[in-house]
Amino acid sequence: MAPCPFPQTSARPFFAKENGPAWSCPMVARPRHEAPPTQPRFEEILGQDRVVEPLKIALETARIEGRRPDPILLTGPAGGGKTTLARAVASEPGRRAVDISAPVVEHPAALMTLVAGLDDGDVLFIDEIHALPQRVAEMLYEALQEKTLTLPIAQGSRMTTITLRLADFVTVAATTDPDRMPWPLRDRFTHQEVRMSMAKTTSPSSRKGPRIAWSVR
Repeated sequence: MAPCPFPQTSARPFFAKENGPAWSCPMVARPRHEAPPTQPRFEEILGQDRVVEPLKIALETARIEGRRPDPILLTGPAGGGKTTLARAVASEPGRRAVDISAPVVEHPAALMTLVAGLDDGDVLFIDEIHALPQRVAEMLYEALQEKTLTLPIAQGSRMTTITLRLADFVTVAATTDPDRMPWPLRDRFTHQEVRMSMAKTTSPSSRKGPRIAWSVR
């Protein structure tokens, strides 16, 4: 097996194949941007059974079938509770939330280091996903659908490609403007899209301020 072309920064290997030959490569180390240890739980999101219950069922169905949940897209205005709901997904035992803001992921290499550092069961929360640059979004298509990344690499005077096998992570993304997402990227979230809107409440027992109203598609 050929030596890995990437820096050896961790003991947990993945494998990259180039038309047959394979490299044994360590995971790429990166700084983690983890959510606080105490995550909100679905039980703490009150009055939103219309969206919480279908999500809980989807997560439980995936667990019973021995697979990860399909990617989840949260859409709606800023301050609508998208981050809270994303972290509730990560509150299940054995999951860890890793938050990133799409506007700061400016290059495909940045995405590679982010997703290569994920472990099985981690929840990757991508905020403002519509702001991903096109090249980064194109790389994310493959990461979501195949859990792999195909990357160009120089070998002497020629270019070739390698395929990195990624961990089996869960993806939750949020956007205030889903129409700005490239259609192939939005299509990865077809089965789990949550639309969130703000509505005033007049209930004297409710907290002051807007109430979150969610619907599921």
